[in-house]
Amino acid sequence: MNDYARDYYSSGGAFSQNGGGEKGLTYGANSGSKGRSPANSNKSRMGNNNTPPPTPEVSLNDFDYGMVKKTVARSDAKLPKNSGSKSSLGLGYDDDYDVEDDKSSNADADFFEGFSADDLLSSELGIPPPEDGTEEGVDGEANGEDLPFLSLEEDEEDPPPPPATLYSDKLNALELSPQKLQYLKDTPPRTLEGFTQTFVSAVEAPALGNLKGVFTNFGVEFIANFDDFHHATPNDQKLSIEDAASFEAREVFRVTNKPTIASRTSFEVDEFVPPSDPFEDEAVGAMSRAEAQKLHAISVAPPRVTSAYWFNDIGDHVEALVEGLLPHSHPERICRFKTCVCYYDGEMEVFDYGTVELAMKFVTCDKAFISVSHAITSMGKTLKDSFDWEYQGWMNKKKKKLKSKNSIGSSNLRERVLRDGRVLPNNIVDVSKFMDSMIDVNLMDECAAELAERFLDLKPTKVLTVATTGLVAAIPISKYLQVPCVYARKQRTVVMSNCYHAGYSSKTVGQNRELLVSKDHVDAEDRILIVDDFLSSGSSQEALLRIISDAGATAVGVSVLIEKKYDKGRKSLSGYNVRVESLVAIDDVNEKTITIA
Repeated sequence: MNDYARDYYSSGGAFSQNGGGEKGLTYGANSGSKGRSPANSNKSRMGNNNTPPPTPEVSLNDFDYGMVKKTVARSDAKLPKNSGSKSSLGLGYDDDYDVEDDKSSNADADFFEGFSADDLLSSELGIPPPEDGTEEGVDGEANGEDLPFLSLEEDEEDPPPPPATLYSDKLNALELSPQKLQYLKDTPPRTLEGFTQTFVSAVEAPALGNLKGVFTNFGVEFIANFDDFHHATPNDQKLSIEDAASFEAREVFRVTNKPTIASRTSFEVDEFVPPSDPFEDEAVGAMSRAEAQKLHAISVAPPRVTSAYWFNDIGDHVEALVEGLLPHSHPERICRFKTCVCYYDGEMEVFDYGTVELAMKFVTCDKAFISVSHAITSMGKTLKDSFDWEYQGWMNKKKKKLKSKNSIGSSNLRERVLRDGRVLPNNIVDVSKFMDSMIDVNLMDECAAELAERFLDLKPTKVLTVATTGLVAAIPISKYLQVPCVYARKQRTVVMSNCYHAGYSSKTVGQNRELLVSKDHVDAEDRILIVDDFLSSGSSQEALLRIISDAGATAVGVSVLIEKKYDKGRKSLSGYNVRVESLVAIDDVNEKTITIA
């Protein structure tokens, strides 16, 4: 068991969704809430997380799913073999629980071999069991004075939440470096790339790409992420996800003075109610002996298997808990991930939520990002309405700027091809007078503006081309899209020790050539636009597409200045399911004539 779970359960804070008692008094993930704002309360719209204050040291035998029930003396009941693992945590005993009945009624004698209940409490939770023959209650009832945090008064004030002391090493290091902190505070938004404001965040690293993707649509740039907040004291393990997210957002804002978005995700396991008499089921008759024994074992599972569980963060402990519970629970037992996303800017605090509910047999930590994604998307919509943000306003401005040059590039390029283009042997089109050996920079700028406008909606993050002829169009297109330009070399250099490579052939450069792109320049998250001067056989563009695929990135399209429609280039690229755009299409060539479509 990890430290936070050990401290949490040893403090008596065993969460439960419903105690099963007549009054149903519970505390934890679904307990009642009373008029406190989300910022200062550990209860909110998405499930309440009311936790008790520290209590005197007592045995977990005094608890039954959050209720004060009749106590039992030290028990010698045996748990399943793997119940002694770190993932098998417990909450208490049922009020009708009888050790001898369990031993005698179990058809599978091996089921209860392993650690005893008190062995587990002592070794895993660090709680000494009560001495033999002693009881801590009177006449089968617990002494209320020993447990002051539990009350049957429904209108009594909820206990105040424990103070948060979450800690981030990254944030602390930034606070201790005045120069870095000032640089971050002074960082302006990259207006040329469409950003209008800068935020910081405190979200899980895998969720950062999703966060940026949603808020880029509104011109928000995230310039720092503090993803290493961790528990500093046992009280942090009892915080609701609302309080934890709020604390992280406020702490980051205090240091950076930037609007902050923070998130916190919890994991819950519902209480498991085993069947009272599984052998009355008609389907049991068709079961094998092994299946029947397993069903019966589930029906007499100890409370450590049937109890509900709650954690206010995600980690290896989630899968360890599920691994310990699953063999002794129904595979359809309900679990859920809940995510709270908090926005704070010094004046306004906003909460949004996402939830994913699934059967225990499907639980893995990566499922948590379903709820994270939903919460981030909801937060984007909420802030859009709150601040009246324009969706993709930066893109609309780019479109207006590019449309002023729309169609000028293609018409001017068409005119120059007809006037200055030549046909060389082997049907090679020579355009060296304006886009090869000698470059008309104004013409290339006009062409780049038109091609950039065509692919703006696909949101490329990088432009990829072939050195050197492809650069005449790729560089100005990168300028208009405000993304980096990466080019593939035809020969390895001393600075290219780790590369993606793909072979290709061309009429102009020969057979069995190779393109190389440094692995440092292409990431799996990239959306890449391929740019070239000609589309002829499609061999070089296909090589670039293979490199993009090897990098795990996404190709959003192929953009060329001139396309030879009489060649097979477009057809050879059809299998990649990418958009292909050209400014000028040559239908045919002969010894002296170029025919344009």
